[in-house]
Amino acid sequence: MKTISGNKLLRIAVVALSLAITTEVLSAQPPQNAALFYYQAFMLHQEPEEFNTTLHALGELLKDRTEPNEVVGKYIEQNRAALGLVLAAGEIANCDWGLDFSQGTSMQIPHLSPLRRLSKIVLAEAKVLAARGRHRTALSRCLTAHKMAAHAGDDMIISFLVGISIADMANECIQAILSEMPQDLQTLDWLKKELSEVEKRPVTLVKLKNSINNDARSTMVDLTKDKINKVVSVFLEPIVGLSADNPPKKQKSDATEDTGANAYDFNKVVVDRIRAADEEFFQRNRAYWQEHAASVIAALDLPYAEAYQRLKDLGDKPKKDAVENTDATLTAVLVPACYKICHFEVKRNTFYNAIVTAVDIYIAKAQTGRLPDALPAGLPKDLFSGQDFEYEKTSDGFVLRCRAKDLLKDKIHEYEFKVKN
Repeated sequence: MKTISGNKLLRIAVVALSLAITTEVLSAQPPQNAALFYYQAFMLHQEPEEFNTTLHALGELLKDRTEPNEVVGKYIEQNRAALGLVLAAGEIANCDWGLDFSQGTSMQIPHLSPLRRLSKIVLAEAKVLAARGRHRTALSRCLTAHKMAAHAGDDMIISFLVGISIADMANECIQAILSEMPQDLQTLDWLKKELSEVEKRPVTLVKLKNSINNDARSTMVDLTKDKINKVVSVFLEPIVGLSADNPPKKQKSDATEDTGANAYDFNKVVVDRIRAADEEFFQRNRAYWQEHAASVIAALDLPYAEAYQRLKDLGDKPKKDAVENTDATLTAVLVPACYKICHFEVKRNTFYNAIVTAVDIYIAKAQTGRLPDALPAGLPKDLFSGQDFEYEKTSDGFVLRCRAKDLLKDKIHEYEFKVKN
């Protein structure tokens, strides 16, 4: 799928706004589609004059490597109107970006890059507000970022991954603010309620299943003899350096290809197969893909460790099958590694659960004047293990530690929170 910017993005925004004018706006009601506010915000967004310097300062601030400064403050202020629209969009549950799946792999996805860019400005303002002691408003900006993450949507797997990226930044920002603010019981009770409202939005497991289905549905449009050249030119020829004028050399046998050791040669075999294929080849490949997607979706319901291994096995299966089974050809080269996507989902949700757990610990501290000796009952779990977080008090706060490994990174995640006296 493609992302676009500049004049094309402007034209798309104008179309989106015209839809609002001809429907909801004429009825004197605010739009009930958050995407309409976001498209307006994209149009109003102002790039900084010192582009590289500003973006570097923004990145350093979000990573807590520097304090808020004049450069970032200027960038925030010049985008005040765009931020107002983003805040309004966050309060609308529905967000339909109006993507045209009938375009298949040519479908444009113009909103993801500007959405992520605006989320960084929102979180930068959260840092600025927190530095000024306005912690509740700062936390509300983090909650807006969480709503933006949900609005990134489940249209495609890439949409889902952008949502994960935004949510991770929001979680990091909340963690930092909680560690530097006083334990104000009223603010903490408010934050606990707001976090529960964010959690009521569509659960990520459902969103991931939708993303996988949508990716398959969109790609299926082009898995026909009439349209496959587009897929070859977009996805395969750049990999193997082939074109119509530079066809692949004939292989001795498809069955002799070692797909693990020689992916380059395998991709040449795929191009050769596609160019020689009839419509029955594509029909069988579509059926294989749909069966594969159904197996992936079923695996998502398993506990983390089982799901990870099952998805990893499923990720390897199409290429192994495709050596001799031509029905697996297109799945082998086009389907993403879903075990990684599942891992990112579990990692993001575990971090969120750690935030929710930490808020309850801070509330206990605000109520009693000291950190609890054990976790309060009924709190969210570490999703890597399915158990309660390990809780450890430290000299300046506490740590929440996972009880099972992140299998992709081969590490135990822990989340440190400080307590300001």
